[in-house]
Amino acid sequence: MPDEFEGNFDLAGWEVNLDDEQGLRFAPPPFPAIEGVLSSLNGPGSRLNSEVFDIEVVGGVIYAGGDFGAAGGDPDAEHIAMFRNGAWVSIDGLPGVNAPSPALADVVEEIEIVGGVIYAGGHFNDAGGDPNADAIAMFSGGSWSAVGTPGWGASASVYDLEFVGGAIYAGGDFDDAGGDADADNIAMFSGGTWSSLGGADTGLSNTVFDIEIMGGVIYAGGSFENAGGDPDADRIAKFSNGAWSSLNGPNTGIGFPAVYELEIANNTVYLGGTFDDAGGDPDGDNIAQFGLPVTLTTAAEVEECNERKTGVSGGVFNLKCAWLDIPANAIPAGTDANANACRLTVREAGTAADYGYAISETVWDIRLVCDGQQVTQLAAPITICVKPSDGSNANKALFHRHGDAGAFNALPDALGRAGWVCGSTSQLSLFLAGQFLLPNTGFAPEMATPLDVQPENLSYANTSMTLNIPQLGLSESIVGVPHSPAGWDVTWLGDEAGYLAGTAFPTWAGNTALTGHVWNADGRPGIFHGLDQLQHGDQFTIEAWGQTFVYEVRDTELVSPRNLGVLEHSEYDMVTLITCESFSEFTGDYRHRRVVTAVLVDVR
Repeated sequence: MPDEFEGNFDLAGWEVNLDDEQGLRFAPPPFPAIEGVLSSLNGPGSRLNSEVFDIEVVGGVIYAGGDFGAAGGDPDAEHIAMFRNGAWVSIDGLPGVNAPSPALADVVEEIEIVGGVIYAGGHFNDAGGDPNADAIAMFSGGSWSAVGTPGWGASASVYDLEFVGGAIYAGGDFDDAGGDADADNIAMFSGGTWSSLGGADTGLSNTVFDIEIMGGVIYAGGSFENAGGDPDADRIAKFSNGAWSSLNGPNTGIGFPAVYELEIANNTVYLGGTFDDAGGDPDGDNIAQFGLPVTLTTAAEVEECNERKTGVSGGVFNLKCAWLDIPANAIPAGTDANANACRLTVREAGTAADYGYAISETVWDIRLVCDGQQVTQLAAPITICVKPSDGSNANKALFHRHGDAGAFNALPDALGRAGWVCGSTSQLSLFLAGQFLLPNTGFAPEMATPLDVQPENLSYANTSMTLNIPQLGLSESIVGVPHSPAGWDVTWLGDEAGYLAGTAFPTWAGNTALTGHVWNADGRPGIFHGLDQLQHGDQFTIEAWGQTFVYEVRDTELVSPRNLGVLEHSEYDMVTLITCESFSEFTGDYRHRRVVTAVLVDVR
């Protein structure tokens, strides 16, 4: 730009930045898609010079991974790049990130973006110069790094990543992930380490190209054979109750060479790949479907809920109303478990309504008695699953109340009986299946909605913190909203911002979720009414303990109320702002949630 300029610019849609060396920098608006027309992203300069294997779109930014090089002419934009403001740039070209990182050295097969962190899987080694960042890496804080150690080795490849319940599941072509001799071609990352799904025979014999997880069951597609020793579990298999098996016995495996893609919808597994005559159907070539069976258990296979199971020394216990996986090391030391001195009981303890929650679920009292004494604290975590009353485990979590404590709290997710609601715990007492949805943060626009008196068990906690968003003219106190089995009930927030308990505490490391009404019960616009106007680079603050924490917006997007991925944990201090959007007069509720993600950039 010349030193002197007179005239007018129409900068609508453009991004304007001040560069220390080059002065004002102008980025043109993106090239819009034309309805019904295939086109480039933005004309000349927007093509990529080789294959693209995965695409993610977050906050209006397009992320691509593949076998291309120097996207947009950026030498660092090799194999992974982002398309922002009409041009391709390297991932380390994010605003606010100054230190460049080496480009990924080989093909990227998979991209996932969770909690503002970019995860990549592929054939590369030493991402960001980290000798442990082979085949899988994460971009956070301005650089690439390993996801756990030790590394996977120079020959490893990762083709798919799935994030469920705080764990990462990876499928690919690798051996001994994390040093676990059983973690071959499929592995999980939990508690800071990679491991097999459950020890011996839980690895797979050859490459895994795709993973889907539904109802606590892991489905894998690839080029493997005889998963878990099952001769019918070829190229596609399921992992349930700690073991691999075929989908349903003979004729449910797939012939040579491979299944590359899986999708589960409407109680059906859809699979695509290179194969012929799936299930013996001459038309089942390269794409096929499998209807998930509904398993009916007989009285001989289960026990009534009020009967006792003797001799608990570890194992899987399949009861009519609960399913438990109790490892032997969970039985406290000093009990004579092997002498049949332990008894397991499961009894009804009322309904959720009896405890003040507006959902139709049974409360279960699960107890373990050893040597005549009730054991409430176990020596190691166990997995407990309960059957949801409506038969669906979608967007539900297992909640637990210990002893006479007033509130039920959500347990960490766990894999267990398919279709049931499962969690991991080291304490026994009361359990129920509860909702796990993003909160409903709006009343009907421009009309009054009568409110009941706020129940004591749903009262909000004072945090002595203040949220300030200058763009919205907002400066309001933050209160803590408890997470109950009925979800986060923000009905009585009024003009306050609500911190969703269970996410990171405000200003601490992790992903903090703050919510506010888009419309108040009295018909006035809520404090987050203009949340959709926040843009990349806008800043807001949280005042706490005499300090001011400054956050800068990175993404804004519309999501489903069932999209809990926006609450995924982050290693860094970030805030996710949530409110409702898209009110439906037909249904009387909001179809979407507006989600704005921001990262900590300063503390004053």
